[in-house]
Amino acid sequence: MKATQLRGMSVVSIAGAEKLGEVQDLVLNPDAQHVVAVRIKLIPEGVVKTVSALEVRVGRDAVTIEDPRSVTEEELTEVEGTVDLSKLLGTRALSHGGNLLGHIEDVELDTNLNITGYELGKGALSDLFGGRRSLPAAKGIHYVKDILMVPDEVVTELERAEAD
Repeated sequence: MKATQLRGMSVVSIAGAEKLGEVQDLVLNPDAQHVVAVRIKLIPEGVVKTVSALEVRVGRDAVTIEDPRSVTEEELTEVEGTVDLSKLLGTRALSHGGNLLGHIEDVELDTNLNITGYELGKGALSDLFGGRRSLPAAKGIHYVKDILMVPDEVVTELERAEAD
């Protein structure tokens, strides 16, 4: 599933069978290849709270949480290497060798909120004509100072796969 599809999805309490709010954002750790937390905009207050990704389940139609008390004010983005999805989108992906691979358009996730890949765009015009490419999640990919750094070995494997 695409990470952007989760934004705006209803968050429902399993215990109370009530809608708590909507997913506003995801906190990602590209180096560890998983979602660390989910930011929930609570209703009716409109306050944004953060819940550990370990506390949520993702379905086709909603995100569920066992206990609404696990929605806290934790600030999990202070962990080095984490980034909110909203900030990651549009970020440049750069190889260790200094080659621009594209800009991040979306993040692919599995049902356990593990990052399985990144959808890269090369620019508005090339995106219209099939210019997007898929970068698989791999060890060594990390986010630092507004750039997603990608090991050259991963780029070589990506180019081989695209050539086939």
